[in-house]
Amino acid sequence: MAEIDYGFNEDFRAVLITSEDTSISWDHCSFEKCQFEGSFNGLTLTDCTFRECDFSNAAFEYSSWFRCLAEASKATGCSLDYARLKQVEFNECQGQYLHCFKGNLEKTVFKRCSLNGSGFRALVKNGVTFSECDIDGMDLEETDLKGIDVSSSFFGTLRFHPDKLGGFMINAVQAEQLIRSFNVIVKE
Repeated sequence: MAEIDYGFNEDFRAVLITSEDTSISWDHCSFEKCQFEGSFNGLTLTDCTFRECDFSNAAFEYSSWFRCLAEASKATGCSLDYARLKQVEFNECQGQYLHCFKGNLEKTVFKRCSLNGSGFRALVKNGVTFSECDIDGMDLEETDLKGIDVSSSFFGTLRFHPDKLGGFMINAVQAEQLIRSFNVIVKE
């Protein structure tokens, strides 16, 4: 593979990007139909866009994402453990089994994403929204759910700690599902 000059204001289309190819940061870069393989730990992404990219099983641990957009991308099994995401939006992405342990998410939006079985454990967050997402089986253990909005999303089950439920934004149907998870009988 030819050496690629990464950094500022670059456009990448249909490129395999491996961890050996990366610099410490990408700024104002555009990625379309690119595949990311390996470990990108500690990488900083600023004002980047990703369209139809594949992050499946790649690791972005301890990475920082600022004002980034990912659309119609795949992130199955991707690791964002200890990552910092600020003003990041994921639209129509496939993120089954994505995990973000102790991530720091600020003004981060997941819109129309499939996040079945994903893990967002022990998050530090400020303004996280899951809008019209499939979050069935999501693991939110150790995460303070106050301020997280899932009211327009679908789930059958969620993993969470009951003490951290206060301020969690859900709709009436979801409230009934959650109350039943405590073996409470709802009479009509």
